[in-house]
Order: sequence, then structure tokens, then C-alpha cells
Amino acid sequence: MKYVTLVGMLAAMLLAPQNGSAAFCALRDPVQAINSLYPDSVGYKSIVRSIGADTRAAVDDRLSFTLHFNELGRHTLYVPVDDTQRPIGIVHVRSELVGRSLVEITWSMSLDYEIVGMEFQRCRSVACRSAAISQLNELLRGKTLAEIEPLLAKLPATLKQIGVDVDSQEAAMVEASLRSAMKTLAVTEVGWHEDIGDLQSRALVNEYLGLADPDFELQRIAVTADALLAVGRELNGDTIVDRPSIRAQAVLRDGQEVARVVHARWRDGDDLHRFRWLIGNDGEILGIEPQRPWPASDVESSFEFLIGETYRDKESCGSAAELAAFELTFVTAPANR
Repeated sequence: MKYVTLVGMLAAMLLAPQNGSAAFCALRDPVQAINSLYPDSVGYKSIVRSIGADTRAAVDDRLSFTLHFNELGRHTLYVPVDDTQRPIGIVHVRSELVGRSLVEITWSMSLDYEIVGMEFQRCRSVACRSAAISQLNELLRGKTLAEIEPLLAKLPATLKQIGVDVDSQEAAMVEASLRSAMKTLAVTEVGWHEDIGDLQSRALVNEYLGLADPDFELQRIAVTADALLAVGRELNGDTIVDRPSIRAQAVLRDGQEVARVVHARWRDGDDLHRFRWLIGNDGEILGIEPQRPWPASDVESSFEFLIGETYRDKESCGSAAELAAFELTFVTAPANR
């Protein structure tokens, strides 16, 4: 009897999680989900980061609820790539507690932090395979954190929209999935911000220069205070660029700079938007992409007009978009570093 008891205790110790976070973090690589969500992918890269107290605090600032302490620890972001090694999306797997059961949800996102789709990697409930979840998947597609938050805040209306009874098993799964989507987007943006910035840069270089890994490298460009002060004096406050947000990278091929990528935010009235630019060594604007769709067609046209042009001084600028082109070209130019 003592032998049986000892064996039972030992088995319980071996099978039990060593701490509370293990249940949330011991996730399988989502190979099947990646193949399903990204049929054009030929593989994926993994980026591992630790989600600590600082990240949790920053995430909590973005959410209407807090992360559980068990959700801290090491997590993996997966980056599916095509046959040119171009990043075509990002994938994150989260464990969620629904009732007394844990489910694993694989989330796919665009490089601009929009939901692309979801799949349950592990779930024993029939609710995971319900029509309601399929409709929720469609509802979330293309949405950002800011657009998903009202769906959770007005949960009864959301449930009604997808035909789910408030007291049903499906309703609990929908609520857990909405929370999971919000946590996924917030944690990804905070925890992997620099990594995804690099992925966005690489996708831009691939789009406009036709270069793919490992044909080029990215190297940080320091935007100096002197350059910012100089362009500030030149423009005398006439700018839509949020200067503290400017981040730049040199595109190197065989050790030589061939272009530069610039990330920044820009003002449209009281709103701030993000965009990224590809600028050639001679100052030619090679490409511009917004992180979200342009707020209006005329705004889109004003920026598309810049492609192929160069802006070396204020006098050559006749619009806010052209002034932004001059400013970003000036502060990242080799002569001003």
C-alpha cells in the first residue's frame, strides 16, 4: 500500500504543472494552422520574447481588462514566409480558460495588426466547431484592437448579430475568443513591436525593390537632434509629421546602402496615423504604404503623387504630403546623420 501511494504521489508530481504559467505557455507549434491560414507559405520563422511585468503593464493600458499573471513568460511569434522568404503574416497562439477548460486558439494577423483569421488548435467543446464561431471569424477579419473592443463592450448585441443565445455554451466561447483576440493584438504590438517593424520594412523593400532575404540587410539609422532642429527651423512648424515617432533603417546590399526605410506617424486633424516610406539614395520617393487604409481617397492620391519624385527643399513643395516627403528625406539623408 505504501508503495502504491508513493508511486501515485510521484506520478502526480511529474504530471502536474511546475507553476501556474505552464498551463498557459506550453503550446505546440501551430504547423497545421499555419498551413491552413497561409496556404502560400513554404515555412515559417519563430521569434521568442519574454512577456514580463513591464509588457503586461503596457498591455493593460491598451485593454479594458488585465492579463492574468499566468499569461506572463516566454511566448513565440510565428512568421509565415513565401518562396522568396517574404513575410506574409504573423501567427500567435494563446491559451484561454473557458469555464473549467483550457482551449488553444491560433490567431493570424497582418503585419499591420489586423486579424486575418482564427483556428482552434486544441478544444474539446462542440462550441469551437459551431456556426457561431465561423461567423465570429468572419466578423473579426480585418479588424484592429480598437475595432474589436466595442464588440466585447456590447457583447449582447454582438451575440445577437451572429445569432447566439446569451446563456448558451457558444456565448461563453465567443466572449473568450473576443478577449483572446484583443490580448493577442495588444501583446503582439507591445512585445514584438521592433520585430514587426523590421518585417514591415522587409515587406516594403520586397514590394518596391524586388529584393528578398537574404539579398539585403537592414541597419538602424540614428535620426539626430541636429537634423530635427534644422528641419524644424526650415518648416517653421508647418508639418504633419510627428517627429518623435520617426524611425529609419538603411537597406544594405553587399554592404552598400541602396535605399532607406522610414517609419513615422502623421497627423490628420486630431488623429494620428502611421505610414512607412522607401526612399532612394538620391532622395527619390520609391514607395509609401499606410499602416491602415488612407482616411480618404484624396489623401491617398496626394501621397501616391509623390512616387518617383524628389523633394530637396521646401520651395519644391506645394502640399502637406510633399512637405512630409521633404522632411523625412532631409532628416534621414546621409549628410545629416
